[in-house]
Amino acid sequence: MAVSSVWDLVNTPDTPYASAAPILIRHLEVATDERLVEGIARALTNKAFRAAMPALIQQFRAVTNDAARWAIGNAIAAVAWKGHENAILELAANPAFGSGRQMLVWRLHRIKDRSVEPLLISLLGDPTVDAFAASALGYCGGRNALDALQSMNFSDRTLHTKKAVPKAIAKIEERSAR
Repeated sequence: MAVSSVWDLVNTPDTPYASAAPILIRHLEVATDERLVEGIARALTNKAFRAAMPALIQQFRAVTNDAARWAIGNAIAAVAWKGHENAILELAANPAFGSGRQMLVWRLHRIKDRSVEPLLISLLGDPTVDAFAASALGYCGGRNALDALQSMNFSDRTLHTKKAVPKAIAKIEERSAR
């Protein structure tokens, strides 16, 4: 497969993962142009790129562009997290990372740790990730999450949040009824 830019890998369904991984990771580690970082992150958005996790986390912290950070967060969310849970929790909890955290927060339910539910409940107060926190709580939340979701004030929330919260409540109630 001939590749003239990283966007060829992003837009090609038959990316040769095994041969692309070391090259993409090496370039991600040294890239300074955030548009290039975004493209590499999008190309790395696949479970096959577990080895990219340290470079993705490093770039997530380094970039300033929200679109690039969102793409990196999406790539991180797609890759296996084993061994990186603490770093993921730290990134998701830090409001300085803005909307780039959305996909991380959405997938936090995959981390089986006591700290996840309280973190997600606290993120319900952050309008940049509240809908994603609600969705994640639908998968892992218990009584405390249910109480927090049911007491949310929707007056200044997005439509996405207004739809995510009732779905999460229904999932938690269904799980509790079993």
